[in-house]
Amino acid sequence: LQQLPSRPAPARTARLPLPGGDIEDFQAFQMRAQRAEPDIDPRALTALLRNHGAEYWRVLDAANGARTALVPGTTTLCAELRHTVEHEMAIHLEDVVMRRTDLAAGSHPGRAVLRNCAALIGERLAWPAQRIDAEVAATEGVLARHLASQGGARGCTRNNATAGSLLTASPTEA
Repeated sequence: LQQLPSRPAPARTARLPLPGGDIEDFQAFQMRAQRAEPDIDPRALTALLRNHGAEYWRVLDAANGARTALVPGTTTLCAELRHTVEHEMAIHLEDVVMRRTDLAAGSHPGRAVLRNCAALIGERLAWPAQRIDAEVAATEGVLARHLASQGGARGCTRNNATAGSLLTASPTEA
């Protein structure tokens, strides 16, 4: 850069919001979303808003009618898992659990949660049982390397649906 005849212009990207990040007042945005989505668990909606911002509706639109369904034992929406596979190119359980959702935020979500997530993701990606087992084992290995203790899943006392075909349910099936 020192050899250029003039100094390059500052990068525009330093001032551009990330997709969904163009929110001036997050609290007001959150209140509007809560009024618009009263059937979604408030903890799940807060995580959805923090992870996807103004684009949260895209995740809900991908839910195929199961907008309020939670991953059993968590406050994570099944719609988030579907969205990661269909729109964010997630192909490993570890990626979904560690980076694309709040499932492992702060602790190990538990083996049952990992198995539920692997089954839901595997349904979309046509994983055989062996692949589901391998994905769970690999994710547990990553969690162990991060010293994640099994504090349980991100607390939720109710589930709006079961682990069945939530990722592929049509609006009439949900």
